[in-house]
Amino acid sequence: MLIDFGNSRLKWALSNPPEWRTGAILYRDRALAPLLETAFESFSGVREVWVSSVATPEMREMLATWCAERWAVPPRFIAAVAQSLGVHNGYRDPAQLGADRWAALVGARAISQAPLCIIDCGTAITIDGLSAVGEFVGGVILPGLVLQRGALAQGTAALGAPAGAALSCQAQARSTAEAIGAGTLIGIAGAIERIVAEHHEILGEPMLALLTGGDAAVFAPHLRFSFTEVPDLVLRGLERIATCQP
Repeated sequence: MLIDFGNSRLKWALSNPPEWRTGAILYRDRALAPLLETAFESFSGVREVWVSSVATPEMREMLATWCAERWAVPPRFIAAVAQSLGVHNGYRDPAQLGADRWAALVGARAISQAPLCIIDCGTAITIDGLSAVGEFVGGVILPGLVLQRGALAQGTAALGAPAGAALSCQAQARSTAEAIGAGTLIGIAGAIERIVAEHHEILGEPMLALLTGGDAAVFAPHLRFSFTEVPDLVLRGLERIATCQP
């Protein structure tokens, strides 16, 4: 079992080659154990659990307890290292790189040996560059759609959070909800394009952009550059890490 434990979603894959089953749980502000029971009620005989986590220590402990009780398997939480599987970690302190970003880099490297830009659109959005020789050249983190809209709702007296359907990318909005929806969507899409362009300048041709994350489908229609969607990129990288570990 492979688990990508994010800030609001838990994505999973059951890897039993050639079988590859995936799913996701939206857990924010909800009890985790009942959601796990529902998602995994038909799964038995799980021998290993590998986890990439950016969740809180409390949520990690809940997951570890559930796995031990349900499957009698303690999960193995991965962490970034200085170098492994063809990827050189460019962080000054390699251990500070998030486990999800590390797994995505490993997964991306397995897809292509070309220069790569990995755009992961989740609660937070990360945009990372990987050179043709496997050097992680660095990246950025910015707040995602929910965080940006929530900040506007909390930080202003008269503005409320827009409905989930307010996904217009037109600057000529005609209501407050539409203005917030369009402003945040345009702002994030523009930031992604700007950062990807800078990675392109640094990494050179032929750079391949990979788009992943829970909100990838929201941004995909509004990005004005060529990219390939890889919904399970972190899980693919996690599988590679698990396969190559003793």
